[in-house]
Amino acid sequence: MAARFVAMLYLALAAADHCNPSWSMHVSTYFTSSPAVGADGAIFAGYQSGSDGEPRAGGLIAVDASGRVLWDVKTDKPWCGVQSFHPSSPSIGLNGTIFGSDQGSLYSIDVRSREILAKVPRAPLAAWSRPAVGIDGTVYEIMSQLTKRFVVGLNPVNLTVLHTSSESGISGGSPVVGFDGTVFVGAIIRSSGVSLLAMNPDLTTRWKCKVSNVTSVTLGPLVVTLDRVYFPSSDGRVHVVST
Repeated sequence: MAARFVAMLYLALAAADHCNPSWSMHVSTYFTSSPAVGADGAIFAGYQSGSDGEPRAGGLIAVDASGRVLWDVKTDKPWCGVQSFHPSSPSIGLNGTIFGSDQGSLYSIDVRSREILAKVPRAPLAAWSRPAVGIDGTVYEIMSQLTKRFVVGLNPVNLTVLHTSSESGISGGSPVVGFDGTVFVGAIIRSSGVSLLAMNPDLTTRWKCKVSNVTSVTLGPLVVTLDRVYFPSSDGRVHVVST
């Protein structure tokens, strides 16, 4: 029998003067996302199931702050991006709905009823990022179609496309939403090179900031504060831009 992977989710909930985790949890395969934490302390993480030579599926698991499993929603394919090496970590919406994707579909899941509220096949689009949630609830995701990669704004109820960015040279990483609803993402734009792109909530372009001597904004914006955006790039540096 093929060997099974064992995944361990560690949370350092112990006292701040040492790094021993106060608990850990195991699943029979491995986690494919970073955890997301809800307002009530519940923790959500996507995983992949199935060993070598077996059909691969996945799911989203929820645990409380003590590590007790609250629920486990199964999905048809591993919970990750377009390939297993593109993690699709879950994001939490304004009403507590969880958004994320496996290799086949985009999902929204109600945290209270454990019900899959919407499931939309990704073809012909493919998701490449962790969803970001806007101040009005719109879900932003980086999608690709053939050689183009762009940002879409999705209806949080049924995951239909509301907005599409006019810029299609979006680089790696995930979109980040600022405090005023501005959507930030890295882009490779033919006319200006590599830029940090700021968009309005409807994904019309607000401004572009060219980044010199780099080939890509590697991971998208890292941190957005009230007046600055911090983001890494291919030159091995973290850049700071005033908004």
